[in-house]
Amino acid sequence: MTDRPQRILVIDDEPENQLLIRTILRGEGYEVETRDDGVSGLAVLERERFDLVLLDVMMPDLNGLQVFERMQSNERLRCVPVIMLTALAQRRDYEQALALGVKDYITKPFEPSELIVRLRAAMTCITKESADV
Repeated sequence: MTDRPQRILVIDDEPENQLLIRTILRGEGYEVETRDDGVSGLAVLERERFDLVLLDVMMPDLNGLQVFERMQSNERLRCVPVIMLTALAQRRDYEQALALGVKDYITKPFEPSELIVRLRAAMTCITKESADV
């Protein structure tokens, strides 16, 4: 295991959301990158390694579910945990995302403490899975 900060990619088309999430996560010691659309998010995922992706669902061009499906079709990106962070609060949206394999689904607006707890839980799960292999 390395001592490097865990890296999180935030893909959200709203600059205010990016700033808020980046501020919260950096305050907890995470290294945070942001992208404002699915296309540029996938491009940076191809070039760089991230420990987790926070992914908005409603975005222009590629929506979050499309981004996630493309990640799942890529051998290297398939194991990167994804938490959907979205204003879509319908049960069917939540169920669809979880059925596809996202680690968690958080609705906006969210409490910063809830975001941190759920993010840590998703990352702990991945750390344990890696140790079991």
